[in-house]
Amino acid sequence: MSLEAGISIVCDDEIVVGGVKTLYLINKTAVTGFTLGTDHNYTAVSVSSTTAAYQWHKFEFQEDTCTANWEQAINDNKSKPVSTSIACTIPHQEKVKAKALQDAVNCCGLIAIAVTYSGESFVYGYDEKVENKGINAAVNGEVGATLDDNNAFLLRLEGSQRELPYQYAGTIVTTGGVVVTIA
Repeated sequence: MSLEAGISIVCDDEIVVGGVKTLYLINKTAVTGFTLGTDHNYTAVSVSSTTAAYQWHKFEFQEDTCTANWEQAINDNKSKPVSTSIACTIPHQEKVKAKALQDAVNCCGLIAIAVTYSGESFVYGYDEKVENKGINAAVNGEVGATLDDNNAFLLRLEGSQRELPYQYAGTIVTTGGVVVTIA
């Protein structure tokens, strides 16, 4: 593998909007594979069934409430693992949200597609080297002492993969059989 091109940064690159707008989650065992595109991207995803358990589950967020991060390290043995993490605040604790979050925690690993406010989307928990390794979920909660304090769940997804997150542009089927196009 050789370095094929550089990176040009233009004025528009300096006015980037951050934050995850929508997060799609699916159990890693439901995904049979992604279709590899030409420029570090996926153009489609295949699932093993069309039943509700094998569909993507949609979580939507307000600005400044969900972040997706990754960090690549170089170990002494020259491997370069990529640690991934997604942290999302879900306001107002209630049983419907608790049930959906408990289902995510109970999975033996998830695959996520994080769609940013700038319209980019990235896959976490799957890459070409480890395929569906998945990311694990944990949930914290907080109800403060005063009326102005937080009342929320904090969903954390953490994992490790071998390649940087791939961009995704294609369709997925969400809960209820709704087809969503992610550009």
